Amino acid sequence: MENRTCTKCQVTYPATTEYFYTCKGGKYGLASQCKSCKAVYFKKYQLKNRDSLAKRQKIYNRSERGKAVLKKAKQKYNRRIRYGMSIETYDRMVLDQDGRCAICRRHQSELKCLLSVDHNHVTDQIRGLLCDECNLGLGKFKVDSGDFYLQKALQYLKLCEALSGENMLTLQRSKT
Repeated sequence: MENRTCTKCQVTYPATTEYFYTCKGGKYGLASQCKSCKAVYFKKYQLKNRDSLAKRQKIYNRSERGKAVLKKAKQKYNRRIRYGMSIETYDRMVLDQDGRCAICRRHQSELKCLLSVDHNHVTDQIRGLLCDECNLGLGKFKVDSGDFYLQKALQYLKLCEALSGENMLTLQRSKT
């Protein structure tokens, strides 16, 4: 294995990406300074140029690409923090469900945002991926509360369908 000497601290390290960043123009495809020296340089640069870097970051974050990157990073962070789920696990769940909501079966391409992670609020067990409408619907019916609101709603709708004409008011829609 080849060795490489850092041009800044003069310490010799194995010429690997463990000690040096990659660099297309560098010898062995590696940067001339070790990662430790580069980290010190970047920190000083950030402190010295804080204002201009903040302005540049703000402009980037407002761009379409910046918005997309931020959105994806936020979703990835939320899945990891809330559910302990890696992006690979989420992607595998999307594949297992053919990219569709587990309830209404609409494909993710038909939706405005990514499928949401549905979980039991009592046990924190992940159940599947749902579109926002189905996920919010379950939340409105307090599925995890044990009060069986969803079953009561289904019973109510079945009763209304069975009675259809008896004792039921019919809305008179004006034809305009």
